[in-house]
Amino acid sequence: MEKATITPTKELPAGDVTAKETTPAGKVSEASTPAKATPTKDTTTPSKPEIKTDLTGKAGTKTPVEVTATPGSKVELFDKDGNKIGEGVAGKDGKATITPTKELPAGDVTAKATDPAGNVSQPSAPEKATEDTKAPAKPEIKTDLTGKAGTKTPVEVTAEPGSKVELFDKDGNKIGEGVADENGKSYNHTNERTSSRRRNSESNRPSRKCITTKCTRKKATEDTKAPAKTRNQNRSNR
Repeated sequence: MEKATITPTKELPAGDVTAKETTPAGKVSEASTPAKATPTKDTTTPSKPEIKTDLTGKAGTKTPVEVTATPGSKVELFDKDGNKIGEGVAGKDGKATITPTKELPAGDVTAKATDPAGNVSQPSAPEKATEDTKAPAKPEIKTDLTGKAGTKTPVEVTAEPGSKVELFDKDGNKIGEGVADENGKSYNHTNERTSSRRRNSESNRPSRKCITTKCTRKKATEDTKAPAKTRNQNRSNR
């Protein structure tokens, strides 16, 4: 028998493929014994991913972690004990940004990539997550507290964005707190009226509870300005 080489008009689907012969006279043969078409098994291991985010000072946070890996692969993050702490999918650019499902524990963090065929990569080089031991920048009280002793005037403080900002009186007693917004501003409301005697003290003793290296202080003073005359007072003076 002669041989015929046939190029399929579309991709071969998985499953049995058969052939039939038609003679010039129009006679059709029986179908051939089927040949099974199977997909080519992808056994290629995806490349080892790489953690691009510096995790210094990020332990105890849910800082998003950027990992480069084979495009389309599932990327998983693991802590030092091998516990999965997050996953994502690498885009066409080979980047996956993974938000941990829990706070990053201190220690090595690694990543693995799994391609659509189920092949798993070698673990990435570890990236060490460490605790943030650096004190935030010294905050600055922006509100003028002249004449504000004895009131609950909101106090604007500039500080590191996202940081908790606390207010303290001259004796180190906490009198309010807030959180600095993305612009580094926090509006603190005092939680009690502080006496003018406490506010007006000339003591230069620094706050015992200041959470930064140094605090910029502003003195709250009593409002000594007399109120404006009323209409009745003006008439009586005529």
